Amino acid sequence: MKKTISFLLAAFLLLALVACSSGAGTPAVSPSSEAPASTAPAGTSPAQESSAPVSESPAPAETTPAPAGRVGYFDDPVDHYAREEYKLAYFYTSPSPISASLNAALEQIGKVRNFTSTSFTGEGDSDRYLNMLETVALTGVDGYIVDVDPRISARAKELLDELEMPFVSVLNPIYDENGSCIAPAVALDGRVAGAACVEWIYDNYKEYTGEIDTAKLGFIAVGFSVAPDFVDRSEGAKDKFLEYFPDQPVFDADCINGEISIETAYNEVSAILTANPEIENWWITGDMNVMMEGAARALEAAGKDATSLVSGIDSDALVDQWDQGYEGCWASAMCMSSLSYMAMCASGVIAIIDGRVSEYDLWADARASGDTATKLEVEYKILTIDNYKEYTNSLYEMYGLEKPY
Repeated sequence: MKKTISFLLAAFLLLALVACSSGAGTPAVSPSSEAPASTAPAGTSPAQESSAPVSESPAPAETTPAPAGRVGYFDDPVDHYAREEYKLAYFYTSPSPISASLNAALEQIGKVRNFTSTSFTGEGDSDRYLNMLETVALTGVDGYIVDVDPRISARAKELLDELEMPFVSVLNPIYDENGSCIAPAVALDGRVAGAACVEWIYDNYKEYTGEIDTAKLGFIAVGFSVAPDFVDRSEGAKDKFLEYFPDQPVFDADCINGEISIETAYNEVSAILTANPEIENWWITGDMNVMMEGAARALEAAGKDATSLVSGIDSDALVDQWDQGYEGCWASAMCMSSLSYMAMCASGVIAIIDGRVSEYDLWADARASGDTATKLEVEYKILTIDNYKEYTNSLYEMYGLEKPY
């Protein structure tokens, strides 16, 4: 009876938060069920948000611990179908192509790891995001995967600890004031990744643009200066460019002046292009896909795309465009597969739910010195129009899913 009352109360609170999204005051977060968003050059629309009920969760089943060092990895030798189906929730700051891709990937991984998932977005509002973290916890969800704005990550961590909710962060690790990772996360070595994108451009630019006058070459890093991992990506890219061309100008297009979106990136890059007409050729990297797409559109609008190249981190949107026939100055992107992210996140949080490992012991074999929790780094590969289908098929096959090509 008490469980029933608690569930009904939680459902009422969730509906109340959603209902107050119109009118005065701070609107609530809406649960979403996204499909991958279209990223054709004409524009990008976030997927439609819709409510989905979350029921009470069963108690974890007895499972066999994995060998030391493999607990919480995708190849953790546990029979996930020896327990009841888990319910996971994915929280993200605002709708975007990457949140849509991660949500779709989580649903795919659920098919082979015996869980269902529901997604919730803060619509860019920090209070709504935090309110939903608390409210959804009352509805019987077993664990969270959270992509939290670094500006509220300390409060989010405190709240999740109070709720005693098993969780793993995705994309944006949670750090303390000393820069130590304090919650399990799946992310990327930003400096290495940023440098690799510039190295790819340097090694391949002649194939795409022919010979260019490098004395008239400039570099732009499109980033987001309040996210430490995004800063690392931009700094790694700029440092690598300056290794090759120490006397050439370098600029930052900081999306802090608006939402992280194609439009913001387009505006920031366009302003730099307009202010520097003497620079004829541009190399640009973006810390995520909407930044690269905005930069490519800005180059096209300025008529500088024929002798310029865009690369960067996160390939999902570019793969969608290649599937639609795109061949432009956005020529490559680093694949941090959404499947890989969510396979690792889900495997980690399931191990915590099972009671086979604590959040502070999860992936301890991969922990960096000075961290109190592990930031597990994803592997990457630079994708082009020539190799993306083969690589995508290999990922799906690795995760036991039907190959898309």
